[in-house]
Amino acid sequence: MLQTASTLNYQPITTRVLNPLPKLEFAKRLTNDLAVLYPQSVLKSSDDMGWQNVRVIHFRHTSREVMIPASDDHCIVKNLGASFFANVYPGKRRFEGKMLSGDTAIIPAGSSWVCRAEGSEMPDMLLLYMRPLFVRSASGELDFSQESGLTPQIGFRDKHICHVAMSLLHELNEANVVGRLYADSLATGLAIQLVRRYSSLKDVHIGHGGMAPH
Repeated sequence: MLQTASTLNYQPITTRVLNPLPKLEFAKRLTNDLAVLYPQSVLKSSDDMGWQNVRVIHFRHTSREVMIPASDDHCIVKNLGASFFANVYPGKRRFEGKMLSGDTAIIPAGSSWVCRAEGSEMPDMLLLYMRPLFVRSASGELDFSQESGLTPQIGFRDKHICHVAMSLLHELNEANVVGRLYADSLATGLAIQLVRRYSSLKDVHIGHGGMAPH
């Protein structure tokens, strides 16, 4: 005997939209996220490792030039390979420079950028993404009350940033549970270094008068 919907007390399933925001965020990620745009170029990522304060991507592109769209996060770039040229576009301005092997660059949030290999080798980079709110919290620890926006930097050396970047690369390859706590502590130290040396607050503590060094 066939049972009808009435005998089963059948109720039709209704579709509910709980919150449209995640869909918007997902759509934005499809257009802005490096790992989504160039999945074949991502050698390793911290996305599944539970790190809270920093996102790390080991990125080696498959062509000599790559355009990276603006992100809501600051991006610290460590060049792991051959030299390449970088152009950073924070708004309508443009900054350009050469990244030698081992050099670092700071790409402020909201900046798109382009890198172009100097020779035949493809760009090989370690990208450290950090939320501006998290970086600003470091200025609170330093008792700074002003806005601590990062300024674009291309092709420089910093021993502290280099140590943090290579330590995070090691943790990325190790992928152990303890690494999550270590990675987040490294991110805190990196944020403080960025605010102290590469933000609009880098000269606040100087009280001798005169013009800023730059």
